[in-house]
Amino acid sequence: MSHDRGRRKSYALAPSGRAVETASAEAAIASPYMVPRADGLFGSDTPQSWSAR
Repeated sequence: MSHDRGRRKSYALAPSGRAVETASAEAAIASPYMVPRADGLFGSDTPQSWSAR
């Protein structure tokens, strides 16, 4: 799950809410091991949650 706090993004694991370093989360999201769970608020290019394959 990602949050945009002003200009700084933060990421957390669900359901624990445990914080994840931004660089680690973005590297995982960019990998082929993660897939978007649903479209984001502005279409399929902006998902807010991902699942492991």
